Amino acid sequence: MAGLVRKIHTESPDKGYRRIRDDLAHYYGAPVNDKRALRICRSLGVRSTIKYARHGCTRRASDPQYLAEIVLNHQFCAEKPNEVMLRATAKADTPEAAEAMLRPLVAQVQDMLGDVVYGVDVGSLEEVVSALLKERDLTLSAAESCTGGLIAKRMTDLPGASAVFRGGVVSYTDAVKSGVLGVPEDVLAEYGAVSEPAARAMAEGCRKICGSDLAVSVTGVAGPDSDGRGTEVGTVFIALASGEGVICRKFSCGKGRGRDRVRTSAAQYAFDMIRRSLLGLPQEP
Repeated sequence: MAGLVRKIHTESPDKGYRRIRDDLAHYYGAPVNDKRALRICRSLGVRSTIKYARHGCTRRASDPQYLAEIVLNHQFCAEKPNEVMLRATAKADTPEAAEAMLRPLVAQVQDMLGDVVYGVDVGSLEEVVSALLKERDLTLSAAESCTGGLIAKRMTDLPGASAVFRGGVVSYTDAVKSGVLGVPEDVLAEYGAVSEPAARAMAEGCRKICGSDLAVSVTGVAGPDSDGRGTEVGTVFIALASGEGVICRKFSCGKGRGRDRVRTSAAQYAFDMIRRSLLGLPQEP
């Protein structure tokens, strides 16, 4: 008996459970609200298995010739709390037979989840981003405020990161944002450090001083306190600068999740913005 596993990674538990919610609604023939879907997702993280079929996506094979079983697990990654990992497992008489069973299943799951999937059997989202940068002969830099260098840390954890990562600036104070990155003081005074104009200026400034093709910036409120302007804890602005201009998105990384969760979520969203930009995929609204 041979067994094979394919790990399908999605970049966000929030987006992952929304897709699962829609899938469950299709199966049950009735709406499944966010609260129930999230509860199901969380339960799956404690080694529970959900067995249901959507267009034959998951099924228990009954053909005795292969003595096979295919199960799809939705689970949060304990070591990656900002992701959902789906694990497809096939058991058959030979590795070749198991692989033949997995191939269409994994393709169907990827098609079902769409651009939420960032890879199959890959180590991390930053690993995917690094590979995409290398393929395109592009470089990246990072200007980080609330993430405190987490993006740079994750990039430089990868072997050979110097080929694609030029460096970064941890601009934790307004003085560094203006004095090093060149964020105009009137922008900081009018809009505050946690704002779209500030995030855009941070990305542009970082790209200029690091000489990179792309530069990502992150500024937000990690908590537990607000920023003095009434900005809700968990609010994060992420900007990505390139030769074509600057894009910026506002994210809510979760009030009450704690500083570490806000910071890791923000870094994950930043990497996904880079991934989407390199692949020409639409950015999250």
